[in-house]
Amino acid sequence: MLTVDKMDTFCQGIAICDLPEVFRDAIHVARELGLSYIWIDALCIIQHGDDGQDWLRESALMRSVYGNCHVNIAATSASNVHKGLFSKLEHYSGGFYARVTTAKFCTAQCFFHSYVHSAASTDTHLATRAWTFQERLLPARTIFLGDTGIFWECRSSTRSEFLPQSFPWVTDRTRLVRPENEGWNWQHIVGEYSRANLTNPRDRLPALAGIARRQYEATGHHYLAGMWKEHLAHQLLWTVAGKRRQRPSWRAPTWSWASVDGGAYYRTYWYHDTFLREAKHYVQVLDVWTTSVGPDPFGQVSNGLLSLACSALMHAPAS
Repeated sequence: MLTVDKMDTFCQGIAICDLPEVFRDAIHVARELGLSYIWIDALCIIQHGDDGQDWLRESALMRSVYGNCHVNIAATSASNVHKGLFSKLEHYSGGFYARVTTAKFCTAQCFFHSYVHSAASTDTHLATRAWTFQERLLPARTIFLGDTGIFWECRSSTRSEFLPQSFPWVTDRTRLVRPENEGWNWQHIVGEYSRANLTNPRDRLPALAGIARRQYEATGHHYLAGMWKEHLAHQLLWTVAGKRRQRPSWRAPTWSWASVDGGAYYRTYWYHDTFLREAKHYVQVLDVWTTSVGPDPFGQVSNGLLSLACSALMHAPAS
């Protein structure tokens, strides 16, 4: 990995044989696709020796890196860099594609188990890492390589080496970063993202910054520690899914879901955005602001304030 001490050596050149297996495999895939350049975070961002300054700058650019890449290569089954992209598939039990022809007409039908695609993309070791969430949503296209085979996902179809005709009924995840239904989509984004794991809990907001920046570029709305000012009334209605954990050291205002560990859950997640726009709010936001730690307004925050005006409702626990 890139460190301050290795900077000069890496700039002169890196022998491919000295790289971990997963990096060598990724370079092989890029070459086979006819691509001349590859971006690998461990080789392009200083990992040690500069007090995190390079990471602070580069993490703010993830929207540009992944949003403008030609293709994202995802090592879905590699638990570490020493396990490669390619593995031998012992058996395949995902169904098959059949074309049925009769005397009067010809039709095609697909038979497969619905879990095959999710097993290759969302139900993987890679998907449990919070930093890879935006790596999945921002690129225009992704190749998944792992123990269940090779899968392709773009904004028009989802295919595999076993089913090149495309998977029906597979939801296009890139819909989550489209601005048409921003408020409704953001609740889904928070619900999925907040369940993923982080090595450094302080990264809870930075690891989502690329997606937040993309939403801002599309809408111009005001971002506040994982929430949007224009939708704040209903985005405050989050709760922690499952067992409530002890609150970690301060990283966000307590009114933000980013202030706690564990998955954040919106009870209004099933409502369509039209309902959220037309719903009457009995709360008025008097003042709200957050202060960014660094130059990235979508990254870490150092403090924040929220002032509301609303009616009080007496609540008595059931006896």
